[in-house]
Amino acid sequence: MRIVAFAWNHEGLGHVSRLAAITGELTHRIPRSSALFFVEQPYDILEETGITQIPVPVPNSTFAGDIARVHDDDGDLAVTAEALRPFVANVLSRVNPVVALHDSVIWRPLYDVCLSAGIPQTLVLRERVRLADYLASISGELARFAGIVVPHAPSDHLVEALDAHRDRAAFIGPVIRERRPPRRRWWRTERDAGGRRLVVISAGGGGYDDVAAYLSTMVEACSGIEEPLHVVTVTGPLFRGRLDAPPGFPHRLTTLPYEPDLSYLFADADAAVTQAGYNTINELRSLGVPAVLVPSPRGYDDQFQRAAAEAGSAHNRLFVAKPVAEDVGRALRSALALPPRTPSEGGGSPLFEHSDGAAAAAEAILRRCPGLRTQGE
Repeated sequence: MRIVAFAWNHEGLGHVSRLAAITGELTHRIPRSSALFFVEQPYDILEETGITQIPVPVPNSTFAGDIARVHDDDGDLAVTAEALRPFVANVLSRVNPVVALHDSVIWRPLYDVCLSAGIPQTLVLRERVRLADYLASISGELARFAGIVVPHAPSDHLVEALDAHRDRAAFIGPVIRERRPPRRRWWRTERDAGGRRLVVISAGGGGYDDVAAYLSTMVEACSGIEEPLHVVTVTGPLFRGRLDAPPGFPHRLTTLPYEPDLSYLFADADAAVTQAGYNTINELRSLGVPAVLVPSPRGYDDQFQRAAAEAGSAHNRLFVAKPVAEDVGRALRSALALPPRTPSEGGGSPLFEHSDGAAAAAEAILRRCPGLRTQGE
């Protein structure tokens, strides 16, 4: 039996990470099940978890509702939902799908085939700008979903926006991808040998146009820190630029496109520097890592609002900075000056179990699709 999903992302990795976490929890609960994802391109995150990936073209014409642009050259892509539907139907006819998941956007080829075949579908609906307008644009499709799982706490804004779908919506809290035992904590050796404090700079998936400038500025900000650092920069697998240390950079700099043990790298860091993406903020908050947030404009969500809300929360260890080296440097000094974390703030072993949000999502999907339990028994 297969849990099928569509994971759209050519700029970040949010959709991929959330769906991987939730399908991982579903496969734990449904015996003899596995997952198959239709993806824009293959992802290491999915390969590491044993999820079968089928790359497909995903121009704007294959989505339902009002979404941000996918490609600048959509007009040159002679691929439509109608053209992809027979391919998707052929794949699904061979794998015995029992449920289909979409994250934030509805990919019409998968939606149409599952609707015709009577396969229950669930939408993982993350907060976004103009949420009410977006829900109105997909109201026809949304009415046919078995359930909607919302990876946030039930704020007044979200409850009001989803009032028409309250009987099928479940607020599950933050979803963080499953943390598997680390392969090798190589950065510990580097830090201990040199007596350097560990600072991690993350660019998320790395596919946005502003990532090169962001990374250069963050590395420059580290230049002004007086104590010795090991700066580990994870550019993201979708980053296609180049990052060099500025002349006279006084610290050790390690640059990686991807780190499979990123959760453990964050957990061991003295401080992190990141933009204000959904996944990264929830990861840092769960670990209690002191961090500098440098929000950037996005077409789909409001990083500035998210950063401000996090920095204003109780017991926060997060600092918001403008994308200017001097401002980031000041915030980074404040983060590094915080006292060490206690086990309740992050770094303890309970943090490396399955995330509650993903588990809650799996249970909500099973409740709304009761036939899944029967098929798994």
